Amino acid sequence: MPPPEPPQAPQASADAPRFDPRADPPSVRPAPPPAPVSAPPSPESRLLPLERMINDNDWRAVREELGPIESAGSLPPNLALLAAIAHRETSEESGQKAIAVGVQATAKLLAVAEDGAIAGVVARRLLRTNPVRFRDRKAPAASVSLLIVLVTLVLGGTLGWLLSGGWSVLRNLLR
Repeated sequence: MPPPEPPQAPQASADAPRFDPRADPPSVRPAPPPAPVSAPPSPESRLLPLERMINDNDWRAVREELGPIESAGSLPPNLALLAAIAHRETSEESGQKAIAVGVQATAKLLAVAEDGAIAGVVARRLLRTNPVRFRDRKAPAASVSLLIVLVTLVLGGTLGWLLSGGWSVLRNLLR
């Protein structure tokens, strides 16, 4: 049995171009120039004065600048969200309306559905109020403080009198 012949490379036809490594590289089309980078949008003219107020934590001034919460729906989404935060920070009675406006504004800013979970969660996180630390809480009124002191003195005095022998006096009085 004769040994198998090795496979031969196919013959190039006369029409096919031959690869020559010394030849000039084929012309390559240059890449198109990069698209110009668009400048960031100019900040809204109403947003600039609010920056200082927000930095100073003056939410009442922000609320007055942006108007009532009922008209916040007609503001652009960024200002509507700031209005909702300002109303939530300063007013208890407009809390639920502020949350609704905040969810709508957040949905527009994030380009998601208003009734979806993303807008609701993000807006509620932005609009939640932090608990007040004990040091920062307001002291009770003077009349309440006086009442607390008097009740403490009466209860403390009575308990001290009973523990120091007042039980025997009380027993003798009840007989």
